[in-house]
Amino acid sequence: MLDCLRALPVERLVGGAGYYWSPATGTPTLPRRPSDIVLNRDARPGMPVLAGTTRDEGTLFTSAFFDRAGGPLTDAGFDALLAAASGARAAEAGPLYRADGRSPGRSWSDVITDRAYACPGLVTYRALADRGPLYVYELAVPDAPSPFVALPPDLAGGSAHGAEMPYLFDLVPADPELPDDQRALADELVARWARFATTGDPNGAAADAPTTRWPAWSGEGSVLTIGGPGPATTVRPGPEFATAHRCGLWGVRS
Repeated sequence: MLDCLRALPVERLVGGAGYYWSPATGTPTLPRRPSDIVLNRDARPGMPVLAGTTRDEGTLFTSAFFDRAGGPLTDAGFDALLAAASGARAAEAGPLYRADGRSPGRSWSDVITDRAYACPGLVTYRALADRGPLYVYELAVPDAPSPFVALPPDLAGGSAHGAEMPYLFDLVPADPELPDDQRALADELVARWARFATTGDPNGAAADAPTTRWPAWSGEGSVLTIGGPGPATTVRPGPEFATAHRCGLWGVRS
C-alpha cells in the first residue's frame, strides 16, 4: 500500500484528500510528533511553546454545518443546541450568549469559540506553564480574511478559525488578499514567529524588538491580543480572557 501511494502523482493525492489536518511527521522538516515534544516524552525539558486561538473560531464551523449545509441556524435550533451543550446550566447560558442584533448562528459561533477553543486552550496553557517558556496569543482583528471559505454577512467581520494563516504564510487554500493596512501586522507576526522558531522567544533583541513586548505566561500570565482597533498589538491579563469567553460556565475557573 505504501509503495502504491508513493507512486501516485501529488495532484491526485491532494485533490482526493481535501485538507490534511494533522502534521506529517517522520521527515527532516518535522521528525517527531509535536505532542511528544510538548509533553517532553523522551525530549529535552523546557521546550518553548507558542500557542493561541482566534476570537471568532466558531464562525467557520457554523457556516460549514448550517449555512453551507442547508440553511442558517434558527432560533429554535440555537436554543436546542445550547441546552444540549450547557445541560443543567442552560438557563444561565441563554442570557450570556443571546444578544440583541446577533443572529442565532453568530451566537452559536460564540459558544463553539468558548467551549471548544478558548476555554480548553486556557486549560492547556495552565498545564503547560511549568514545562517551559509559553507564549499565548488571541487573534482579534475585526476584519481578518477568512482563509478557507467566504462567510455569510452575519458571521463575517471577525477573526475566524485559521485567520492567522494569511498573516503568516502564502500557502493557504483560498489565498485571501490582506488589506493594505494589515500588511504591517503581517510583517510583525512573521518576524515574531520566525524569531520564536529561531530562539524560543518571539520578542528578540532590543534593537529589533516590536513596541509591544510579548510576556511569557506566568501564573495566570497574559495573552497577547493581536489586533483590536487597528493593527497594533496589545496585551491583556489572562483572567480577562477567561471572563471574556465565559469559561466559568464551561467549568474552567477564572
